[in-house]
Amino acid sequence: MTADETDEVIEVVLRQASAKIECRVTWPDEQATDYDLRSVSLHRAKHEIKAWLARDGFVPVDRWSAAGTDGHQITRHFKRPPANDRLAPLAR
Repeated sequence: MTADETDEVIEVVLRQASAKIECRVTWPDEQATDYDLRSVSLHRAKHEIKAWLARDGFVPVDRWSAAGTDGHQITRHFKRPPANDRLAPLAR
């Protein structure tokens, strides 16, 4: 990613902590927000947060990758494309 692209990118970190999934989103202004997810596995949590962000127009810019050495933490980056790059809904 170039420096210009990182200005618009958010980082999502999912962490398995016993039977709970912790989700932290770091926004472009460097503020971090923790979210409660319904999912009890990292696999389901990945789908849940991706769907949640997609509803707000965010798309992934990379793949999920390990963020820690224990395998219980993963990270992924998302961005909101400019309005002219978004798909327009089909009129039926």
